[in-house]
Amino acid sequence: RVSEKWRVQGSLSLSLGAMLLITAMTYVDTDDWQYGFYTLTMVLIGLLNASIAILQASSLGIAGMFPTSCVKGMVSGQALAGVFLLATEHFSWRKVVSITCVGAADNTLQHVCQENYNTVDYR
Repeated sequence: RVSEKWRVQGSLSLSLGAMLLITAMTYVDTDDWQYGFYTLTMVLIGLLNASIAILQASSLGIAGMFPTSCVKGMVSGQALAGVFLLATEHFSWRKVVSITCVGAADNTLQHVCQENYNTVDYR
């Protein structure tokens, strides 16, 4: 059994390493090896997700050693973070669709973008 300290530190280190590699790969010319680039990116994202899951489980295990109010606070914080993420995604979707459609050079693509932009309900 691995101690909580090593699980937290290991998962944070793995997360940082995966994010740095993913960020560094944005500067790499991938025209010659797009399939390999895609595969490598998916593997790195899988490692990142696994390390975040280990971090969350370890954090919840540590919080479980304290009174129940600590666990409630942690779960409420995660729920609030989810709501914040959903709100951010909701408000940024309109901007992404707008930027994508304005940048479209082909008339057919502009027409499709305009149709999709008009049919999405942003209430």
